Amino acid sequence: MKIAIFANCQAEALAILVEGIYTPRFEVIFRKPTFLWEDCDETAVNSALADADILLYQPHIAHTWLPSWKTSDYWTRTTVATQVISFPSIYFSGYSPELTYVRKPDGSHLNNGLSDYHDKRIIYCYLMGLPEYQTARLLGDFQLHRETVKRNIALSLEELERRENEQNLSVRLKHYIAENCFHDRLFFTFNHPSNKILYEVVKQLLSKLGLEHTPIPSVPDELLGFDIFPLQSEVRDSLQACSIQSEHDYVIQGNPMSTLEIVQRYYQIYRDNQQIVQNFREANEEIFKPVGEAYQSMMTEKEASGTQFEYDSMSFEQAFYHKEKAQDRLRDLTLDDVHFTLTKCDPQTLSFYSDIAFHLRRLYPEIDGGLKRVLDVGSRTGAGSALLQKIHHPESFSAVRMQVEAIDIEEKFEPYVNAFSPEINYTVGDIFDLPANSREIVICSHTIEHVSNPAAFIDRLCDIAKEFVIIACPFEEPSSNLIPGHVHSIDRKFIRQFNPVFLEIYNSMHWHQSKACIFAINCGYKNPTHLRRIVRKIRKKLRPLKSTFKKS
Repeated sequence: MKIAIFANCQAEALAILVEGIYTPRFEVIFRKPTFLWEDCDETAVNSALADADILLYQPHIAHTWLPSWKTSDYWTRTTVATQVISFPSIYFSGYSPELTYVRKPDGSHLNNGLSDYHDKRIIYCYLMGLPEYQTARLLGDFQLHRETVKRNIALSLEELERRENEQNLSVRLKHYIAENCFHDRLFFTFNHPSNKILYEVVKQLLSKLGLEHTPIPSVPDELLGFDIFPLQSEVRDSLQACSIQSEHDYVIQGNPMSTLEIVQRYYQIYRDNQQIVQNFREANEEIFKPVGEAYQSMMTEKEASGTQFEYDSMSFEQAFYHKEKAQDRLRDLTLDDVHFTLTKCDPQTLSFYSDIAFHLRRLYPEIDGGLKRVLDVGSRTGAGSALLQKIHHPESFSAVRMQVEAIDIEEKFEPYVNAFSPEINYTVGDIFDLPANSREIVICSHTIEHVSNPAAFIDRLCDIAKEFVIIACPFEEPSSNLIPGHVHSIDRKFIRQFNPVFLEIYNSMHWHQSKACIFAINCGYKNPTHLRRIVRKIRKKLRPLKSTFKKS
């Protein structure tokens, strides 16, 4: 018997099971997953509809953007098959309430060669500004509340039953999943079922054909087990499910990956697609609400138990992992490159950023309760970024706590950052590709003298910053004697056009060609001390009036 299978990712797996049946023999004449169909496949689809004895299909509803030949209404009208059997889009999110799709503006999945599935907790931590190693360490304790997990299981089963009833499907799986999901892991992701589910589909198919006693040969491996996400402990406890155990935390495209590796890969995808991720988060507040609640509960528990500081720094194993990985890249560089950077560039950078750190107190004279997202532009090796991160760590005693990220347009510095400052989220990119109002503070140290249009460059920094832009650079470097790489001399007239909050001109310990300067631009920060001064002045003016009223 000839059978055509029109389905999504389960099509190939079902074809393998059907072809394995000895008596009667089935010839699968079409099995290409529908999400891979292209215009050139229309002829093959029509040919299969004309030749098949059996059509096994998942419903595909008509849309204005979908050609009619890709819809199940067209298939059922056109086919000459004597047996037309429908089965549901096999979906159950009970095992993986943390997973979701993220789509690009054109509707395609955001995956960058990794996986179509995204962990909402990793997205949340990324947008919170947490470094990769900290997110990886938090995931074990970052559990959705049990009520959320149980509600998700119930809603997932209700949705599957609704689809089966509304579409009047031949094969139904809701009751099978409801009865068995508490004993075995039936799904690896929300739409990648285990072989047990696939066997149930084939079993019901054979029953519809009057072949209910036909044996289905087993296959040794899970047909759709190439992406496996570990079960959260709350899910395991709620379902009492037996997960497929592995020495690795994840299996992606058949490759075992540790939690740290998976977080690093996702972070890179999000850095490359910052606006898409930000838009997705803003458009899906409802699905991120339980994630935020779970995060707050976790941090409250850690604070109460005094264990929150265990996440302050990298473990020895993580530091060694980063170091070893970076050394592989450093082998491609000359010893002079490394030596010059470590003995000349980094000490100079640390000196510049020490000066910047001193002046932060002028911008925030009192304790500011919020966590400042800071972008270090033109960070080179990231040494200055790492210094600021240590001084103003999110859980430090600092009056201004920071989560520092770094960006540089040159790729050559990335190996240094990974080797010596792995705690910094570092991006190779252009500031003109970053979203506006995305950081509270933007710092740019000894960079504007290198760019062709420093005024436009500073304007862009001000677009990105919500509160302050802090710039350090040489001051009045002799135009006739600019050092190689410098294309502008920054003077007082140039700086004044940006109405700086302050301008500090000084002799730098590590810059000798001229004086150095630091200036800051207010991009929207309202200083509470300044507001209190205004209130005091108003009250002072009102005192005579108040005494007059008392006399009268």
